[in-house]
Amino acid sequence: MNRIALVTVGDELLNGAVVDTSTAWLGDQLALEGYALVISISVQDELSAISDAILSAIARADAVIVSGGLGPTSDDLTRLGVARAARVEVAQRKELVELITARYALRNMQVPSQALVMADLPIGASALINNSGSAPGIFMEIESVPLFALPGVPHEMRDMFVSEVLPKLRKRFSGVRQHTFIVRVALLGESAVSESLRDWESNLPSGVSVAYLASLGDVEVKISSESARQAEEGSTLAADLIGDSVYAIDEA
Repeated sequence: MNRIALVTVGDELLNGAVVDTSTAWLGDQLALEGYALVISISVQDELSAISDAILSAIARADAVIVSGGLGPTSDDLTRLGVARAARVEVAQRKELVELITARYALRNMQVPSQALVMADLPIGASALINNSGSAPGIFMEIESVPLFALPGVPHEMRDMFVSEVLPKLRKRFSGVRQHTFIVRVALLGESAVSESLRDWESNLPSGVSVAYLASLGDVEVKISSESARQAEEGSTLAADLIGDSVYAIDEA
């Protein structure tokens, strides 16, 4: 399974001003496509922090997604962070100046000079079209690893991911969808559930994985596999081993 790393950028994500919904949404979408989100890093609006996080992500994944920091203000430093990680400069792109100017004109507004910073791209990068806002995204390869930089605004990020990122990922990597069944357990602690499945887990077939999620009075046991039959059979066997505390088995 191909590994994807995510870097989210913004002081507001770290100081509690904004709840990060992007990681959960992207993790879910990537899993549906058969890719694994293996690491998520949140960093402040600081140039070296962004470039360092990108380089760390590149070393650990087959592709990297960056979200946030593409706007026109002084603290929007992602395009410079990508350029620093790639060891290139940024340059203004005439076609993006025209695109941004046209977007403002649609709202009967004159484009502020500061907004034209959004037309800057790292040299060697290509733009990802933003159908929901003004800031273009960025696509480039760094050390042969594809990197996608998307806006931080959730609806813009999601639209660009679907329209621009997914087609490129599908073309480059052959994702295999994971099938997951959830065994729901009540009134039994996570350690007790795990203990009842210990011997079974030690002899799992190749390609089958188990994950636990505990909440107040409830434990979820998630059995996943590329084979729907394997995942379903695994969930049935796990439920039998856990016993009467199981109250449901659902397909995710």
